[in-house]
Amino acid sequence: MAVEGLNVSAVVAACKAFIRGEVEGSNPDFAPSAPRLATEAKAIDERLAQEAFWNKTEFVEFDTPEWRALCKQRGGSMPQVERGGKQGWYVPKEEVLAIPQRLIEQERAELAQVDGGKTIVAPRLGRLNS
Repeated sequence: MAVEGLNVSAVVAACKAFIRGEVEGSNPDFAPSAPRLATEAKAIDERLAQEAFWNKTEFVEFDTPEWRALCKQRGGSMPQVERGGKQGWYVPKEEVLAIPQRLIEQERAELAQVDGGKTIVAPRLGRLNS
């Protein structure tokens, strides 16, 4: 079956997109072929999976107090990727919310000492509403 294994929501959304004439290149006078429906459903499924990922994670920038606190809690460093010219990693929001504020403040103080007492402008992650 062409749509087997895909998220049902994605298949339904693809069907609705064809019915409404929103799929580029489709002819409203004919139903799409199974492979064409599957292609559209896969694209929607990928978009839904990506949206779910963004909704569940927070990008924590490298060497911020939050980053350092998370590394301590995890017992080691985290991988890094670049996003918008900044290094960091995607961390589950629940884990970010669970960082004790005292640990973040401790890391902030340590970063200030490393910098010779200069003020470090490090982004603070606001507490997120779940």
